[in-house]
Amino acid sequence: MRKCLAITGIMSAGKSTFSDNLARHWQDNSYNSTPLDIIEVDTLRRDTVISDNIQYSDLREHIVHEFGVEYSGNYYQLNRYSLSKKVFASKDSVNAYNELTSPFFKQIIKEQILETQNDVAIVWSHVLENSYQDIFTQNNLQGLIVFLTVNEQEHQKRILVQSQKEDGLPMELIIQRLEVCSSQNEKLELLARSHYPNLIFDSEKDNDFNDNIQDIISCFPYNRLGLSNRY
Repeated sequence: MRKCLAITGIMSAGKSTFSDNLARHWQDNSYNSTPLDIIEVDTLRRDTVISDNIQYSDLREHIVHEFGVEYSGNYYQLNRYSLSKKVFASKDSVNAYNELTSPFFKQIIKEQILETQNDVAIVWSHVLENSYQDIFTQNNLQGLIVFLTVNEQEHQKRILVQSQKEDGLPMELIIQRLEVCSSQNEKLELLARSHYPNLIFDSEKDNDFNDNIQDIISCFPYNRLGLSNRY
């Protein structure tokens, strides 16, 4: 049975950095016979809703009509700044956006999983939600959730760096996102109710990825799917 990690955490917690390092060291452990493929769902999601790919035009059209997002062209290529401003205006609008797009992005994840026979790490802030946990069982995967924490001062530094990137959102939009998205404590509460073993790593302290691999491997239930939390 293949292994599947849900690597999650708040914005700029270091999910991509952690998963990339984990993938490079994954086969250092004798229990791992195949490489670890990274599925960056946040990237897939962003590229899908701001692209002009005709395959996704119906979804983008629904988003335009629901939220009044600015767009261009016949295939509803969404304006990224308008999308962020409208969707992250409130928790209600974020919840409505997730409800509208969740079925589509669940399908994207499943398609990505089916394209590989390797172990997979799904990197996405929403993967803890109950509606996504059946992705593990439906694809015959052993599931484990890795949650990354980050202290407030370091988090603010990372947010500033994000806003200064050439393609980064303006600081005011990033702050708007932070105000309406789930806090770290809310995500930890959700993690405690998850149906899969989980680990919590401090993004600033747990930088020995070889040690992390050992910790992660020790939490995989080899005989059956785990139904209890593991910290």
